[in-house]
Amino acid sequence: PDAAPGPAPPPVQVRIAAVALPTAVIADGRTALVCTEAEEGRQTSVIEDPVVVATLYGMFGSIWGGAVPAARPLDFGNRARTEMVRRVLARLRDGVTDEAAARDLAISVRTYRRYVTGILELLEANSRFQAGVRATELGILGNTST
Repeated sequence: PDAAPGPAPPPVQVRIAAVALPTAVIADGRTALVCTEAEEGRQTSVIEDPVVVATLYGMFGSIWGGAVPAARPLDFGNRARTEMVRRVLARLRDGVTDEAAARDLAISVRTYRRYVTGILELLEANSRFQAGVRATELGILGNTST
């Protein structure tokens, strides 16, 4: 006989953190497996000290809580459009006015604003600045101005 189905597992989440995480598994709240790179190669430790495991658990929880949920895959169309979107995003991140950004990109202000509207929707951002910051967090933009 078939067993009754249990509750559905929680959905998988992907988040982007500003801090690199160590490779670790906290198995049951009492034991952790931590891997580190050393001169001799990869080192793996089993940690059973409750204070250390609790500290690791708290650290991961804090980083997870501050991480940005990854957006659905971003599709900007062809390569030329993708490059233009990156350039517009850089202007948004830098707080450049529409007129100055359009002039710099050699497009009309109206076309620039169409790009901005599409970007805000795609990144699910509430403001232009938030779109620029979100694009940086998602790795679409580097951390420097263009």
